[in-house]
Amino acid sequence: MVEYIFIFLLGSCVGSFLNVIFYRFPLGKSIIFSQSACTSCNSKIQFRDLVPIFSWIFLSGECRFCKSRISVTYPLIELITALSWLSICLLNPVYTQEFVPNLAYIFNCFLISLVIIIIYFDFNYLWIPKFGLDLLLSLGIIFTILKLILGVSNGNIIFFSFICYFLFYYAFEFIRKFGKYIYKKDVLGKGDSYIIASNSILIGIKGNLMALFISFVLASFIEVLVRFVFKRSINAKEFALGPYLLIGFLTIWIFGFNEIWSIWQNFIYSFYANFI
Repeated sequence: MVEYIFIFLLGSCVGSFLNVIFYRFPLGKSIIFSQSACTSCNSKIQFRDLVPIFSWIFLSGECRFCKSRISVTYPLIELITALSWLSICLLNPVYTQEFVPNLAYIFNCFLISLVIIIIYFDFNYLWIPKFGLDLLLSLGIIFTILKLILGVSNGNIIFFSFICYFLFYYAFEFIRKFGKYIYKKDVLGKGDSYIIASNSILIGIKGNLMALFISFVLASFIEVLVRFVFKRSINAKEFALGPYLLIGFLTIWIFGFNEIWSIWQNFIYSFYANFI
């Protein structure tokens, strides 16, 4: 119980750091060497006001000095990160079950933090910082090295993983460029190609194909629903595909290809038996 409380608290602290990245990176400011300050009056934020989640509650969502409103986004990011850390540790993802527990915790918590970063930037700005994509690829490389060291994989499988990376990357780059040629606008972001390719290193070719299926089905359903609810044209607005790609990836990462494939087969058999 104590370890899960610690994971939650540490996750909220990391969420506070993610807030710094989300605010400063688009402005070109340092995320390390400058002290946090109110965005309205520029007063330096005191240490007691930097406690994740609780400081915002105690201050009633206002700056201590100028009383300007502090966006609820800040505590929400901290809470989401804390809950994400706790959830991924409790769920014990299939792909890290052969790791020692502490190593699995560290790897999964770093991975989920990176996923939050990529989703935030893609959803809000329709672009993904290069450092986020580089870190995702780096995690894939570290993951394959760890599997090799722990003896849960061999050199041939690792070599094939990197072949898959280039296959997925160039396949979706072809789709992106061909779509742009046909429709005279981007149909995919280049960052999406990098995400899909990096996912193949982490969850393999079968897992990545299933993750893509989940991603595209989910994206189609939600985006059409959003446009229907808000009465917007299907062509009215671009949407971020990255979050859906990462949700599909996390589904396979946590539950495994075999489990999701079994659920899908049972659904198809049930549908066929009842309606056809």
